[in-house]
Amino acid sequence: MARALIIHGDAAERQRLADVLGAALGVADGVEGPDGLVDDGYDVAVVGVRLPSRSGISVLHDIRRDHPDVAVVMVGGSDPELAVIALEADADDHCTPDVSDRELVLRVQRAIERRALLLAATDSVGALERDGLALDPVTRSASVGGVVLDLTVKEFDLLRTFASSPDRVFSRADLLELVWRASADDHSVDTVTEHVYRLRGKLVAAGSTHGWIETVRGAGYRFALPAAQSEPETQSQTEPDQTSHLLVESSGSSPARQASTPLPPSS
Repeated sequence: MARALIIHGDAAERQRLADVLGAALGVADGVEGPDGLVDDGYDVAVVGVRLPSRSGISVLHDIRRDHPDVAVVMVGGSDPELAVIALEADADDHCTPDVSDRELVLRVQRAIERRALLLAATDSVGALERDGLALDPVTRSASVGGVVLDLTVKEFDLLRTFASSPDRVFSRADLLELVWRASADDHSVDTVTEHVYRLRGKLVAAGSTHGWIETVRGAGYRFALPAAQSEPETQSQTEPDQTSHLLVESSGSSPARQASTPLPPSS
């Protein structure tokens, strides 16, 4: 059974959250910090937006730095801007005070599942180095030709998501779900377009000569390896005795494709 740590400054609300989540997850309470996350093996921290002597966002930053495998659900605050701030800071979800008990349980369980999938994608990528581009999910650093890229949390997660599945086409809705942990109903897909545009700009500014992120018109984007780094193309049909080569992606196998010239960002 998954386990939750509740970090909240209000004792009554902390008890309510424990009662709601206890049967489904098993909980322990904390007031201001995530000190017991590692020793006690928690899967998720439910963190109040406002704590007695520090902000919930600062606790979120500590968890992301020291316990990246732990899901974080922020709770409290009715201002829609709080949800945006929490998600941009890499929270897995945010719940307003009027969330129902059943919805809270489902959101917390979903956050745990998404965090596990994100970690699995990170493990499958490992450190990547291609044609001057280096990506290290462990240190969350990226560089081009030795020039370190100054990426935001979401820009790095976006690049990591693309790199986890070369040649896979991601729709903007896919990326919204995988990187922002949100749906198109809750968040504008224009956010994805803007971040892809900025990420491309930073790659070019750092000296990259390859269009790593291609636009697939009407479908989304894909991460394209340089032609010289790609797996061999399927052999010519004039050599019937040879077995065709396939490019194996993390999500399955599909015929290898030649990287095409990047198109302008979608509007």
